[in-house]
Amino acid sequence: MDPQTRAAMLAAALGTALLAAGVAYWFMRPKKASPDEAISRTLAEADDDQRKMMEERCIIVNDADEPVRPATKAECHQWAKIGGEGAMVHRAFSVFLFDHDARLVLQQRSEAKITFPGYWANTCCSHPLWRPEEMELEDAMGVKRAARRKLQQELGTDPETLPLSCFHWVGRVHYRAPCDDAIWGEHEIDHVLLALPEGKVPLLPNDNEVQATESFTEAELGEWLDEAPAKGTKVSPWFSVIREKMLPSWWAAVRGVRSAQARGEEVDVAAAMSKVRSEVILRAGDPTEATPVADAAAAGGSA
Repeated sequence: MDPQTRAAMLAAALGTALLAAGVAYWFMRPKKASPDEAISRTLAEADDDQRKMMEERCIIVNDADEPVRPATKAECHQWAKIGGEGAMVHRAFSVFLFDHDARLVLQQRSEAKITFPGYWANTCCSHPLWRPEEMELEDAMGVKRAARRKLQQELGTDPETLPLSCFHWVGRVHYRAPCDDAIWGEHEIDHVLLALPEGKVPLLPNDNEVQATESFTEAELGEWLDEAPAKGTKVSPWFSVIREKMLPSWWAAVRGVRSAQARGEEVDVAAAMSKVRSEVILRAGDPTEATPVADAAAAGGSA
């Protein structure tokens, strides 16, 4: 066989082998899991407590924060179901607990959490459930009851140290944000509660929910947040929105109350907090993509 023919045959054989290898790789390559498969795997790998909580029934609402129907926590947080236009939104709450020195308590979420594990956020963030006592709108009693329930479950607080009267409803923010895995996310109308207890509130964090807590003055928090990116500290999207657009005026009011109390003055805390509350729902969009802006139209008040 002449050299030219031999070279041609070798080239043909090599081409056939490469084609066969390519076909084999195509059929044997690791396949990207579908959203449903990824969700099922996440839930299967979660611990029993976190998996059970994903079965809780949250409150689906419309854009005016009016209840529509119940849905499981798992359904409410699947990005495939909440990431598009007209997607469902659920009701949530965020508690900002201030001590007697007007220091704000933050928590770092446990790595066991399915949504935003390891992120820092305000004192407590969760959801009122589809049950009459947590859906009551008068004086925001529903979200206040839910907040006290979750503070006890996450931070080990004694309910007697946090009477419902120490919670003050100050506003709502409507935001949407995906988790890092783009499988889970948040799409919430978040009711914000400022908690100003009369006495000390010992914290006994549940390590399945919370891995750390820290308290800050407003100046300390600003410095901490400035350093967060360089240190790899992750901050939740809802806290970022609230801190930028709403928290400064609230904190000023809290300092005024705590300063007056420190001087021994009688203070009507509810009246002071009512001066900084807003019935307008802040429409933040996706805080990971755009600067949030307040909605120009007020939705019906829910407090």
